[in-house]
Amino acid sequence: MTHGNDHITLDDLDEQGVERIKQDGTKEIKAICSKCGDELAGGPSAGTNHLKRHMLNSFKRKNQMDIRDFQQLGKDKEGNLTTFIYTDANARKEVVEYLVRAEHPFTFVEKHDFIGMVQRGFTPQCRGFSASTSKRDIMKSF
Repeated sequence: MTHGNDHITLDDLDEQGVERIKQDGTKEIKAICSKCGDELAGGPSAGTNHLKRHMLNSFKRKNQMDIRDFQQLGKDKEGNLTTFIYTDANARKEVVEYLVRAEHPFTFVEKHDFIGMVQRGFTPQCRGFSASTSKRDIMKSF
């Protein structure tokens, strides 16, 4: 494990859940964080400081979150008490499906009014995402 300003090693990254992979068809190496799924640059010329920063920032984000901020009680269709946990991935999936059903443009998700309404009315943890992200998610589903 690294201490202070010591250099980070590939073994340290493996311990923290960063996998090293090669992309199909190229010699380019990518690192994929097994905790959040982010793709990071890899390879001999990429260095490891950005991987260390990602690891430290992920740790900080994880420790700042409290499950009570995301958990809500509700009832399912049968009337049983259930817990609902907010996740950005679930919210994004639902918004993308809504865009298709309501035939809204991709840029709808970037509108200040939409993001504000979701944060005020549903959950303050909601972070907006870009039109290109919504387009990519919609294209993946077809």
